[in-house]
This record gives sequence, structure tokens and C-alpha cells, in this order.
Amino acid sequence: YRIPKAALNADVQNIVNAGVEIRTGTRVGEDVSLEELRARHGAVFIATGAHKARTLGLDGEHASGVIHALDFLRGVNLHREVSLGARVCVIGGGNCAVDASRSANRFASVEQTTIVYRRTYDEMPAFHEEVDAAVDEGIDLMLLTAPVRVITEDGRLTGLECRKMKLGDFDASGRRRPEPVPGSEFVVALDNLLIAIGEDPELDVLGHDSAIETSRWGTVNVRPGTFETTVPGVFAGGDVVTGANNVIEAMSAGKHAAAMIAMYLRGEQPARDYAVTRPSTYRPPEVLTEEEVETADRPAIPVLPPAQRVNNEQEVDLRLPEAVAVCEARRCLRCDLETEAGKQALREFAAAAAAT
Repeated sequence: YRIPKAALNADVQNIVNAGVEIRTGTRVGEDVSLEELRARHGAVFIATGAHKARTLGLDGEHASGVIHALDFLRGVNLHREVSLGARVCVIGGGNCAVDASRSANRFASVEQTTIVYRRTYDEMPAFHEEVDAAVDEGIDLMLLTAPVRVITEDGRLTGLECRKMKLGDFDASGRRRPEPVPGSEFVVALDNLLIAIGEDPELDVLGHDSAIETSRWGTVNVRPGTFETTVPGVFAGGDVVTGANNVIEAMSAGKHAAAMIAMYLRGEQPARDYAVTRPSTYRPPEVLTEEEVETADRPAIPVLPPAQRVNNEQEVDLRLPEAVAVCEARRCLRCDLETEAGKQALREFAAAAAAT
């Protein structure tokens, strides 16, 4: 979600070069209906993601100065004019919340950025390396804390009333349920509040009288394995089916759904084949040298020092040196090299190979 634009554009250009036509500035449901697309094409694949921000449901949430994190990040990434005050608070514990806090912290006008999360660090769904990077950059984590009320004056945000929480029994997510601590309310003075408590699919694309079945969670129901919706010729995949998920799952859905659509267009019944596949080209495993075996632990990705991440959009995660990258490629799928037993086994294998 923070890929350099040049790399992203190169991927998009590869898609165009493969013969795909991309029509921008066209909103399905307004400029064209799903039914029109069905009439023009043999099959339709819905992959509209999950871009509808969830709301807190608190008094004052719609005041000036309160921004949904997705809108904020979209503005930042599209280089639109975005302004922030000196004190910024982000509510949430996922990657969107951490990304929003780190982006906000790079504004010259921002003096303090705080993440408010109702559980502990261990329960944060964000990648912990992202959370740690945020802390390195001076962002405060206000954990076991939940918002109670948005404080406003003349329609403008001035602060956030919060209360401390404690962890109770485990809930359906497998995490311990946060419970309020009576009498622990306090107020944080703010200039801006960014809300990042999750995203849901926006199903306006389906139209008002669609026969496409949806779930009670607001996602599109599909047939497992084939990605078929309840309307013939219409398929769906990615976050619009699973809810907010990761890019790998979305890419997998697109790949497998394409195979199902190809079968459908050939007049066959879509069916997923779960047989083991083999690479198109066989390459024998690399044998590392003894020196490489001894240093085969996973290398740390070099990062830009926190002091150099201020008021700029430079990449934080830097590149591995070429020699290290080559060594990493040679030990790929050899996770056992992290263990002493694995290293010993490879030493013995290398010695036997040398002897023959």
C-alpha cells in the first residue's frame, strides 16, 4: 500500500501491454450500469475492494477537523492539498491507522501524532514492524484506550474524550475483549482526528435491484473455488468478497477467477482443479558455500534513519546489497537454515557433494 508510483505504474503498463483496455473516469452504477456491462460482455468480474470507511458512531464525529483515514491517505497519495494542525490523533490499530499516522507525522505543521487503540500492542492487527517504525519516528501509542466523545466548538473539533480499558474474556476474534475502566475518562486536545477502524465494500456498483446475493457483512457471496455469484456470468473476488484483506489474497482471487471465467466463456462448467502444479522450468537447488551457510540467517532490511524521514516522502525500507540479495535468492525456501540443525545438515550435504 506504499509502493513507489514508478514501480506501480510499470505493473499497470504491463497489463496494458498485454492487451487490456482500461477506462478511467467511469463509475459503474452512475456512468454505466452493471446490467449494461453484462449485455456488452460475455462475463463480468467484480473486484471493487473495500473502500467504505467505518464510522465510530460518536457525537461530534462529523465535525470539521475529523477525517476518515482512507480519504486522508488518498489525498496524500494523489498529491491533493491536505492540511493538518499541530496535534493529530489516529483511532485504530490496523495497517491503515499506522500508515495514516506515519503519513501525518511527515507534515511540517504536525508537532505530535498519537495512535489511540483499545487493546494492547500484541493485539494490534497492523504489521508490528510498521508499528515499531511509527514509534521510532516519534509517534505515541495510547494503548488500552477507547474514544468516548468528539469534543467540538462551533462545529470544529477541539478534542477527544477517551477512557482507559482493560482486557476481559476472549471474544469471537480470538482476542481478549476490551472492557471500560469506570471513572477513567480524560480529554486529549486535538486539531485533527483521523478515523481508521476498518473498511467495508461499497456495493452501489450492484445497483438497487440486483439479483447478486450479498452477505450480512455487506460482502458479495460467491461459490467457493469458482468465484461465481448468484447471477450467471458475473464473478467476484478480492476484498469485495472477503472483506478487507491482504493484496496476496486479492491477487490469488483474480488469478483463479480468470481461469474460471475462461472455462465459462468456453461453455464449460467452472470447476477448480486442486491438483499440484509444477513450475514450467526445473531448476536444481543451489548448494551454499560453507561461509554462506554460517551467515544464512535472514538479513535485516536496511532502513532510512528516523531523523531523515521528516517532511519528505522518501522510501523508508531500502534495498539489500546485491551480494546479500543473491545469497537470499539462493537460500529461498530453505527456512531450516535459521536453525543450527538445518545448517549442519547442509554442511553434510555440501561435503558429500564435494566428495563425489
